[in-house]
Amino acid sequence: MLKKEDLDSIKTYRALPCSLQSGEINGVYLDSNDFGEMEDTRDFFIDDDALARWGCSNMHFIPSEEVNQEALERYNITEEEFRKIQDRLECILDVGTCGWCI
Repeated sequence: MLKKEDLDSIKTYRALPCSLQSGEINGVYLDSNDFGEMEDTRDFFIDDDALARWGCSNMHFIPSEEVNQEALERYNITEEEFRKIQDRLECILDVGTCGWCI
């Protein structure tokens, strides 16, 4: 069963906001890749030269459309809880153009 404390434990690094620093679900360290992926949605105003220097331009967590059955077992959660975790990740991993990697 997913607890509020589990959701609250999911935090990003201050100096690397596109990566998780902490997060445990039912005692298992959270891997955001089990729930979706980080994607550079790339702002239209970033040119190729700038992108090559910076490495990314507009990072966001994109939740997977399908429920990862292995994740349900690993974290001992339901499909509804899986979606709640995705929602939390989508909120905190909505980095945008943070500028840290410049």
